[in-house]
Parts: sequence; structure tokens; C-alpha cells
Amino acid sequence: MPVRPYRPPLRKNRPWAYHAGATTRGVVNKAGRGAARSAERASVDKIAQAINLGVDAFIQLLIVLTGNFLVILILLFWMIGQFVTGGNTIAQFALKAVGLNPSVFGLNSQALEQVVGDLKDLGEPIKVGQVFNRYDGGSVTVNSGFGNRLHPIHKTHRHHPGIDLPLESGYPLFAWTETEVNCTVSGGYGNLATLKLSNGQVYRGAHLSSCTSGGYQAGQIYGRVGTTGTSTANHLHWEQKDQFGRLVHPRTNPLQATLTGKWPGGGASSTGGIDMDFIKNLEGFHPTAYVDGSEGGRTRWSWGYGTKAPGPGQTISQEQAHQDMVAYLDRNCLPHIPESLTPNQKTAAASLCYNVGPGVTGWSIWKDIQAGGNPAFTSYTRNTAGANLLPRRQKEQSMWEGK
Repeated sequence: MPVRPYRPPLRKNRPWAYHAGATTRGVVNKAGRGAARSAERASVDKIAQAINLGVDAFIQLLIVLTGNFLVILILLFWMIGQFVTGGNTIAQFALKAVGLNPSVFGLNSQALEQVVGDLKDLGEPIKVGQVFNRYDGGSVTVNSGFGNRLHPIHKTHRHHPGIDLPLESGYPLFAWTETEVNCTVSGGYGNLATLKLSNGQVYRGAHLSSCTSGGYQAGQIYGRVGTTGTSTANHLHWEQKDQFGRLVHPRTNPLQATLTGKWPGGGASSTGGIDMDFIKNLEGFHPTAYVDGSEGGRTRWSWGYGTKAPGPGQTISQEQAHQDMVAYLDRNCLPHIPESLTPNQKTAAASLCYNVGPGVTGWSIWKDIQAGGNPAFTSYTRNTAGANLLPRRQKEQSMWEGK
């Protein structure tokens, strides 16, 4: 039977584009090629019918694949991506796809359901007009969404790979779990912070005014909003990637946690009723980073009203220092202060916690504070460095007693 050169449907440099029956020279038996295509089409039809999806879309993607392993692998990747971007019947699809041969991936139904559950915990896809809480009790509204849009500068329709939030310069961005942050300058993104989580998820914040690379714990500030790169005004451009490195529609919970330092549902508190000037006067304002003891065997740098600084030589404004102070109290102290206390008692308790750290909530004095009794502030007059804190404790005692 005569043979003829066979041109694969995809690029010539893709070896998997040759159907069964192709020779090493790129020629194929016509009957063998037809049989191979028929077998592939039948296999694809069976999968597509089982999940109520159109056959044509699958054929375009899978017609060049030659083995079940590749078919299942593509289906699994497609499933995860569709779920992240809002697919409706993807969990069922996933179980069916992996069920064809779960040993190939070392997965079972229980493991896959855990993956699906983790994705659901990220919240819903973010929409234009959606409102998010700020750490200081205010709110901010999404003004540009994920997907096709008219670019504000280039005036052409382009895919927008993230969402935009109008925030003032210097607004702090918080880590909400143990996170590695890598800060770079990246073209139109300007100052770009890339956050990598232990589960493989990646988040990016662009156009920042400042950013510091390193490892961060929940509640720590790694960057601040700005308008660097291709930008018309101060704002946060926020992107999300899945475990496979694909840009996906950002979800609500990670962004909310970035703005407040707390995962949604973790409880809320407010500095209302707290005399912030009282704590500021006790701390004093330090515009430049200074040595403030050690932490984990390394020098600890502080600035502003005693919050953690990114390193030596850094400076901070009073406005930003106030933001850091409020954020620290909101994360670490105020959730442990009963609402039943008077404003003076709340202020004294907040000052003690701010000065000593959240560990104080486990001390015996905190039981007296929570009970609204008469805690002995002057019993705790020295810190780990041996500094004499008696004058501060006396002022806190007087504040508690309303004197």
C-alpha cells in the first residue's frame, strides 16, 4: 500500500503530535492513522459524555495524545484550573477523571476532596464593586476586576490578570500565615512582592512604594501600597496563582487577610475607646530604626512607636507608625480585652500588652484584667533586657484606676 508524508496537526517539533503508526521518518500508514484517530475519538467521546461536556472542545485538546496517562493528566490539570476559576461540577469531574487510574498520581478520593476543600476555603472569586475591610476599621471597594478590560493607560482591551484596590500610599500589607516574600522591580508592575506559601500557592502585589524580602509570620508587614511602574494612582494590584503556576481569578479570603493581617472569620476588634495618645506618649516616636534587643538569635530592629522595622537605616512617618501600632493592637491585644471594661481599663490593658507582647495574655495578671478586678501592674517592672519599667507600670496602674 502506498504511503505519503504525514504532517501532524501540531508543530513538527512535538513528538507526541504523531499518531500511532507514524514511522521515524514522519510517514504513517493511512489505515493505521485512521484507526488511531477513531480509537482516540471514541475514548474522548466516552469521557465527555460522562461529564455532560461538549465533545468538540475535548477533541481539539486531546486528539494528539496517545496514552491514558497523558489524557488523565491533562484532565486533572484542567479540573483544578476550572475549579479555581469557578467551575460548577468540577469536584464530580475530578473524582471521575482520577478514578480512571488513581494509582498513576498516588491520589485517592479522600486526598482529592482535601484539595477541593482547601480551594473552597479561599472564598469566592472577587468581583468589581466588592467591599473589603481595612485593618483600621474602614473599607475599600474593588474598582477593576479580573479578565478583559480597557487598559487605563494604553486604551486598548487587554486581559487584566488580577484585581485593583484604590488604597492610599503607605497602606500596610500583611502576611496572614508563614510566608516567604520576594521583592523585585518588574517593569510595569513596579515594586512587586511575590508571596509563596507552603502549599505551593503564590500571590503577588504590585505597584508598591516599599517591600522587604524575607520570611514573615502572620500579622507582620512586608510591604506598602504605592504607584510605581505603569500606574495612574496609588493602588494595590493583586494576583493569585494556583499550585501549578497559573494565574487564576483571585479569591476573597487571601486578599481580605492581606488587608487586615487576619484570616476572615478569625474575629474582629476595634481600637474604639482606647486612648492611643496615652500609649504613644509612653512609647515615644522613633523615625529611624533602632536596635531593640534580639529575636531568634538576630538583632531586632524597631521604629515608630516600637513596632518591628525591616532593618537598619529605615525611616517611618508618624502616620505610618500609627497604622502599624493600630494593626499590632488589633491583631495581638484587643481580641483578648473584654468589652465590659471601661475605656480607662481597656487603655491600661492595651498598653501592657503592647509593651510586653501577646504572651502577657497567659500571665496571672491577665486573669485579673479579664475579671475587671484590681490587677497589680507594678508587679511587672522589668523586661527580658532588664530595663526598669516601674514608671510605665505606675502610669498604667493609674490609668486603670481612673486617676
